[in-house]
Amino acid sequence: MKKIFFGFERFDRVSSTAYILGYGGLVPFVFFTLYGFREVEHLLPSQELFYFYGLTILSFLGAPHWGFVFTSQDLTKSQKKQQLRLFIGILPALFAFSSVFFSELGRLIILLIGFIFILVFDIFLFRSEKILGWYLPLRKRLSFIVLICLATNIFFISK
Repeated sequence: MKKIFFGFERFDRVSSTAYILGYGGLVPFVFFTLYGFREVEHLLPSQELFYFYGLTILSFLGAPHWGFVFTSQDLTKSQKKQQLRLFIGILPALFAFSSVFFSELGRLIILLIGFIFILVFDIFLFRSEKILGWYLPLRKRLSFIVLICLATNIFFISK
């Protein structure tokens, strides 16, 4: 990838597909956040849709860790780190599932914690590995927007 201007890069087909799918995946987060606060009567359905979409997306965020282990060429190199990756790979789904047992506010807070948790581990574990150069910058940008949407929803529900 070559930098063109203002932080935008020239992409190959895989990274451009990842960017399109990643940013496209933000549309429901932003839409349900904005639509839900347009009128009070729309708050509950939008909150429910926002929550279930967030739950689904959080469940998938452990997959890169499993994929990294499965595609690793030298499995004997760092077995403890590989085991940690597999364990961390299931935690987003556990966060997401556990959130169903909480109130509307509580479950959004659980999702917020889950998104932060897996982002921190992604940064920590992928920073020291050879991965595609676009992955972490994309992951950080997408997570930042999701976290803003979650915080906004939490703020309005707690009022």
